Amino acid sequence: MSSTLFTTLLLYITLCPLLSSVASLHCPNQCKCDDEKLDINCEEGHLDVLPIALNPSIERLVIKNNKIRTIDSSIHFYTQLTLIDLSYNQLFTIPEKTFQYQRKLQQLHLNHNKIGNISNKTFIGLSELAVLNLRGNLIDTLDAKAFMSLSNLEELNLGQNRIMKIHVNAFDGLENLKILYLDDNILGGIPSMSFSPMSKLAELYLGVNSLLKIDAGTFKSLPELTKLDIRGGMIMNISYDAFKGIEQLKSLNLADNRFTRIPTEAFSSLTRLEDLFLGQGEFEIVPAYAFIGLKHLKRVDMTGSNKLRVVKDGAFSKNVNLRSVSIASNRVLGVIEGNAFLGLAFLKHVNLRGNALTTIFESWFSWNELDSLDISDNPINCDCEVVRVIQTIFPSNKITLLNNTLCASPDPLRGLPLSDLSYDMLGCAYLNSRESDLIGITLVIIAAVITATFLIIFRFRARIKEALKRSWDAKCFQTSEFQRPYHKASSEEDFLPRQSNFYSYNINSTLSFYPHLESPQQNLPSPQLYSPVTPLPVTEL
Repeated sequence: MSSTLFTTLLLYITLCPLLSSVASLHCPNQCKCDDEKLDINCEEGHLDVLPIALNPSIERLVIKNNKIRTIDSSIHFYTQLTLIDLSYNQLFTIPEKTFQYQRKLQQLHLNHNKIGNISNKTFIGLSELAVLNLRGNLIDTLDAKAFMSLSNLEELNLGQNRIMKIHVNAFDGLENLKILYLDDNILGGIPSMSFSPMSKLAELYLGVNSLLKIDAGTFKSLPELTKLDIRGGMIMNISYDAFKGIEQLKSLNLADNRFTRIPTEAFSSLTRLEDLFLGQGEFEIVPAYAFIGLKHLKRVDMTGSNKLRVVKDGAFSKNVNLRSVSIASNRVLGVIEGNAFLGLAFLKHVNLRGNALTTIFESWFSWNELDSLDISDNPINCDCEVVRVIQTIFPSNKITLLNNTLCASPDPLRGLPLSDLSYDMLGCAYLNSRESDLIGITLVIIAAVITATFLIIFRFRARIKEALKRSWDAKCFQTSEFQRPYHKASSEEDFLPRQSNFYSYNINSTLSFYPHLESPQQNLPSPQLYSPVTPLPVTEL
C-alpha cells in the first residue's frame, strides 16, 4: 500500500468521529444534506471537486450538473455508499481502482461526461454493482474483459458513445446481465460473437447504428431475450432465420429502417411476440397475412412512413389477439381495404390519424368493442356510405370518438364534424341496419341457390345429357311416324272411282253388251252415286 493511501486512511480513521458529529456544519453551499436519510444532493451547483467534509456514513451521493473533472481519492472516505450519481459533469478519465473500497455500491451513474476510455481495472472492487450508466460519453472501443469484475451487474448502458469496435471477449464476466444498451454508436454490424457470455440477457438496444442487415442466427446465444430494439439501424436485409433462437421475444422494434417489404418469414418464428414496431419503413404495402404466426401479437405500430400506400384485406387475419393498432401519419396511405381488420374481436384502440383516407368502411371493426378511435386529419369524403356508418353502425354512446374528425368534402360540409352528419344533409335514402341485413341475407340466399343449382347440374351433367338425348330421339321418332303416308286397307270403295269412270266414259259400249235393257237409265245407279271419292286428309284420320 502506498504512503499516500496509508496517510489518507489514517486521516479518515482519525477524523471520522469528529466529521460524523459536525457533518451538517460542513454541507457545501447549494447542497442538501439529510443526515437521517444519509442522502447528499448537490445538483446544479458549481463544484469542481468531490467534497471531503461530508458525513462518512452517507449512502446516496448525487452531484449532478456540476463541473467535476476527475474523481480523486476523496471518494475513499465514503465506504457505505450504495449510489453515486456524477452525471452531467466534465469527467475525462476514471483512474484505475478508483472504486475499490465501494464494496456496497449498487448504482454508478457516470453518464453524459467526456470519458473516452475504460479498462479491465476501472471498476475493480464493485462486486455488488447492479447498474452502470456510461451513456453519452466518448468511448470508442471496448477492450477484452473490460467489465470482468462486475459479476453481479444487471444493467449496462453504453448508448450514445462512439463505439466502433467491440472485442469478442469484451463482455466476459457479465453472466447476470439483463439489460444492455449499445444504441446510437458507430457499429458497422451486430457484434453477435460478443454476446455469448450474456445468456441471461433480456433486453438489447442496438438502434441508430449502421447495421445494414441481420444475418441468420445473430441472436442465438441470447435465449432469454424478450425485448429487441433496432430502430434506425439502416437495415435493408433480414435473413429468414434472423431471429432463430430468441423465440421468447415479446417486443421487437424495427422502426425507421430500409427494408422494402415486411419480413413475414422472419417474423413467423416469434410465436410469443406481443409488440411490433415498423413505423417509418420503406415498404409500400401491408399484404394479406403479413404477420402470420404471431398469434399472441397485441400491438402493432406502423407510424410515420412516407411510402406506405395500401393495407390489404386480411392483413391481420391471423392476429386475433390484437388490442391496439396504430397506422398513423402515413401521408400517402389512401387505402385500407374493407376487410383489413377482419376477425379482430378484441381490438380496443385504433389510431388512423393523419393518413390520406377518404372513407370509412363498416366492415373495418367490431364497432361496439372499440374504446378509442382516431381518424382525424384524413380527407374524409362525407358521402351516404359514411353517413350510414355514423348513423346506423357507430354506437351512439361512443360518437364522441369522432368529434375531432372533420369532413374534407363535399364543399358544403367541409369542416363539419362527422359526429354531426345526418341523412338529410346529403339527401340519402335511409336504410336501417335491419333492412340492410335482410337485403344482404336475401342476396346471399339467392347466390347460394344459384351456386347449388350450378353445382348440381355440373355434378350430374352426364345423366342430364343422356336424358335429354333420349327425350329428343323419342320426339324425333314420334314425328316421323305421324308424317308417314296413310294406307287404307283395300275394299270395294277403292274401286268405286274406277267404276264411275267406266260408266261415265263407256256407257254406250256397256249398253251394247246388255241389249235386254230397255233404257240406259233403267237399272243403273245415278251418276252422282259413283262420283270420284275424294281422299280424306291425313289430319282427319
